[in-house]
Amino acid sequence: MEKKAEPSNLTRQDWIDQGLKTLAETGVETVRVEPLAKLLGVTKGSFTGTSKIEKTCWKRFCKNG
Repeated sequence: MEKKAEPSNLTRQDWIDQGLKTLAETGVETVRVEPLAKLLGVTKGSFTGTSKIEKTCWKRFCKNG
């Protein structure tokens, strides 16, 4: 069984990197918090600290896309 990452060890960049990887592999429809959390091995609660993080992620996705 794969060890789950501790939410406190995840950075904003971890979420962005996983989001970009998922976007490239499966398209925008799957770039959502819950599926990304599952891929990162954490709960979606580790993401929901602030909506500012989400906005930053989407800006980065658009900038890199």
